[in-house]
Amino acid sequence: MVQELADLGASPEQFGAIGDGVTDDTAALQAALDTGNSIRLTQGRDYLIRKRLLLSADGVSISGGGKIRVASDFQINADANAEYSHMRLLFVTGRDVSIEGVTFDASGAPVGSAVENGFIWTTAPYTMIRDCLFIGNRKGTCIWALGDAPYLSVLGCRFRDCSGAVFARGRNSLISNNIIINATDAAIAINGRTCVGAVVANNTISNETGAIVPAMIAVEECASDWSITGNVMTGANGGAVACINILDHAVARGGVIANNVIDGRMADGKISKTRNPGAMISLSPLYHHWIVRGNTISNPPVGNPNSRLASLPATGGIFEGNILDGSDASGLSAMVEITPGTLGLTIRANQSMCFIGGRHYLFSAGSYGNVPCRFIGGVFLAGEEGINAEMQVKAIRDLTLYIHDIDDCSARSPLNAATILGDRAGYLNAGAWKFPHRIGLNTVMYCDTLPRDGGRLPFAPGDRLHFMVPAPNGPTSIVRVGNGWVRAG
Repeated sequence: MVQELADLGASPEQFGAIGDGVTDDTAALQAALDTGNSIRLTQGRDYLIRKRLLLSADGVSISGGGKIRVASDFQINADANAEYSHMRLLFVTGRDVSIEGVTFDASGAPVGSAVENGFIWTTAPYTMIRDCLFIGNRKGTCIWALGDAPYLSVLGCRFRDCSGAVFARGRNSLISNNIIINATDAAIAINGRTCVGAVVANNTISNETGAIVPAMIAVEECASDWSITGNVMTGANGGAVACINILDHAVARGGVIANNVIDGRMADGKISKTRNPGAMISLSPLYHHWIVRGNTISNPPVGNPNSRLASLPATGGIFEGNILDGSDASGLSAMVEITPGTLGLTIRANQSMCFIGGRHYLFSAGSYGNVPCRFIGGVFLAGEEGINAEMQVKAIRDLTLYIHDIDDCSARSPLNAATILGDRAGYLNAGAWKFPHRIGLNTVMYCDTLPRDGGRLPFAPGDRLHFMVPAPNGPTSIVRVGNGWVRAG
């Protein structure tokens, strides 16, 4: 009988807890945790806590459906010599701890001075938090996995009106199927060199207030080999997925951002307005060899001309099969910004719909190392320009641009590259380059049919246009176009 009772778990009431939301139950809950047995919080009970709880035993579970409430006079200065004041409700150092079905409520708690306010802190491996509800942690992230704690699992939880949901630094964290509403900082952050192989999947993150949030999902400080897939992010204002190294400026291996739905609209259908520039998906040049695939990105916030749907570095990445809808985003200078890097990138089979007078892709100033930036296939719908490398012409160096197999382009000028390409090559075909601009001295352009309006190409002596797919056994002919020559066949 004693063993059966131990397997069922200790009840805080056995140690004097009242659970009425008024009486201080801190000592009773700590006494229950100190037994090393699992604990079942009585359904419907409201346990008021005034100082930190410690869980050091291995294999303990906390479950049962009760609520843990943070008192208005909670001792937020619990750490000696702390630079900031903060709330750390439950500190876990035991391995294989699980917390399931518990409500954590900080809506009446005092507000500390740092974002490190949190409900659950763990420094141990194999911590699992499942089906819990977190409320009102307005100055901090609810769950922290620090000390390089590996194998954190946060599954099926709900977070409402909390600054953030999860911050993970250990290996192989799994953050999945959670619902996060109105986070005011990064809802999910994976952080640090020890954070390798994190999976952030199938979460729903919404911003219904229109507040500016730098990122809904943040990859920080050289976290690597991550997978961010199948998430739905709505009301994004300032950023949805941001991969940045603010404090650790070293190079890191990237990961996969795939099959996410990102939309700037809020629940009332309105699009957020912002004064701050941002991108729905952004990658720092410090992240190399990444894949962004199959995402749907639409309705970026309006109000700042430097906002983007995506910001991509030329660091060996692949941007493939994404749907970009910026048709309602008037005022942006470009939908996709490409930032300098010396490893090139591949942009393939994307469909983009641009606003009237806008640009689909814009190259930013800096050095590109003469490694090809490739555009392969895809659809450019509407807008002023498909690909623009002209705006930064005096500051872009060593750019090699290959373009071919564009399926459709109704942008007024598919390519606007002016003089920056020098003797580099652009690859085109099927007449996709409908309203070309001058490319530069000694430029070689490749295509397989004569572009529309070819008779008005602004060539100069020495420029050449090569057709790479002649008719079988067809003759070679030379055609004069303006002041230049076209060599066909």
